[in-house]
Formats: sequence, structure tokens, C-alpha cells
Amino acid sequence: MSSCGKYLMNNKGVDCDDDIYTIHYADISQEKFDRPIEFKPLETTLPGKGMSFIDSIGTKFYFRSSYGVSNYKIICVDLEKPGDENWVDVVPENEMNVLNDVYSVNGLIIATYMENVSDKLKVFDFEGKFIQDIQLPDFGSVSEARGSG
Repeated sequence: MSSCGKYLMNNKGVDCDDDIYTIHYADISQEKFDRPIEFKPLETTLPGKGMSFIDSIGTKFYFRSSYGVSNYKIICVDLEKPGDENWVDVVPENEMNVLNDVYSVNGLIIATYMENVSDKLKVFDFEGKFIQDIQLPDFGSVSEARGSG
């Protein structure tokens, strides 16, 4: 679900490695939930290990994706031009560290990277501008990040 509450997402991997991935979305902003929800495909088959929905801003959907990379990156897909030739890399792949998780918190992107067997947090805006590192008090892993809008 997008943080604005407008979109409901359905992501489905075909096999354990998610070599083929499908993404469907529904605009539920006017939904009364008195009938089946109509999902639309974003793309029918996406090569790679899959895409995880982060959030949306208007018609722009943000995903953690392995599309064309090994360590994941953050991409933007605009519903008005959804073809993969129009996808924009917002935060490129970090060739040294895997992008494990991504959260939308208070209008910013919180990215969790695995570095030297410990999670490191980096903050970006939705244009991909690096804001800051979040220093954790000790080694360990981040299980969740939450905030408003």
C-alpha cells in the first residue's frame, strides 16, 4: 500500500529465485470495497530477482530492484510511461554492498545496506540525493523503519 493510501500493490514471483516477476496495482482512492478490486499490470514479465514496492508520489512508483544489477538499486516507474525504457535509476547499485531493504519514512528513503556483516542506514530523497548516514549504536541488523507519510 502506498503511504498516501491511493494504491494497493500485488507483487508475485514465479519461483524461489523470482526469475520472472509480475506487478499489479489498483487505484483504491475511491474504492468502497463493495466489489472485486480491479488490478492493472505494471509489466507482465520482469527479468531479475524481483522488485519490491517502496512508495509512490503521484503516478511515480518507487521500487527496490535487481533489474540489470546484482546488489539491487532503487528505480522509479512512472505510470504515465511504464515501459522499462522509461525507468529511472534513483539510487544506483552499490557495487560493494547489497541493498537489503528500503523504507519510505517521513517523505524520505531509508536504505539498508549490508556492509561487513552489519546493516548500515543511508537516507536519500526521492530524487536520489544522498542526505546522510544514520549511525547505529552497535553492529546488528535493522528489522523495520517506520514514520509518518
